[in-house]
Amino acid sequence: MKLKNDMVNLIVRVEHHLCPLYCGVVDRRRIIAFLLLTISELIIIPYHIMLFLVMKESYGLSLCCLHTFVFCLLQFLVWKRKIAFVKGISSLYLLMFAKLALDSVFCINFGLANDNLSVISNLFVVFILAITALSQALYKTCTIITVGMIPMLLIYLFSIPLMSVLFSLKTIFLGFMMLVYVAVYNMSIVTKGLRQPKRMARVENKALNMLADLKDNQPEAAESLMKRLTPDVRQKIITHASEHLFKEELDRVA
Repeated sequence: MKLKNDMVNLIVRVEHHLCPLYCGVVDRRRIIAFLLLTISELIIIPYHIMLFLVMKESYGLSLCCLHTFVFCLLQFLVWKRKIAFVKGISSLYLLMFAKLALDSVFCINFGLANDNLSVISNLFVVFILAITALSQALYKTCTIITVGMIPMLLIYLFSIPLMSVLFSLKTIFLGFMMLVYVAVYNMSIVTKGLRQPKRMARVENKALNMLADLKDNQPEAAESLMKRLTPDVRQKIITHASEHLFKEELDRVA
């Protein structure tokens, strides 16, 4: 329980530092992903450097050193808030994709031996990156990664035996299906007509009241919040607020 509370406190502290004005659900997803990605890289980078040194693989070591330099630079810019957090985490995702793509090319063409397992593993991680970016509403980043994955896939498919291709197609197909799944549940039209419990109405009313108080007491924060919302969500808020006020007037007259 204490560990859970410490993790939540860490996330909240990072939120206040990287998103000082406002942090919604999507922003919190990005914060959590950023922290986990940072921790993962702090473990993976030394591990890869050690492997390349043991194997005396100059191409891989050079790529890993370049990746480490750019990664540290992006971390510095994000933590010092020299760039916007959204731009920073998008850049980290693109950096990871570029590193995995180049690593796959090196494994196929320049490595000590053709390493098909590493290539399919890289493709799997690229799918995870694209799905993660899409779930965090980083649509441009997801598009770049998905489009860039196509030549990566072609290089892989044309450089391995036919039977290996046939057995790996399942993984590739499921990766694309997961992308479709996340894209569909992110659509606003999917949430229309939901049969929600009555308790949701009370929650919505409370949220509207909180937004109204925020507008009165902290207009700049309210404006920042509204700017982060999509036009559909803003229209929903206005519609729900109008219906709520109309109902209050009817109750008052009755």
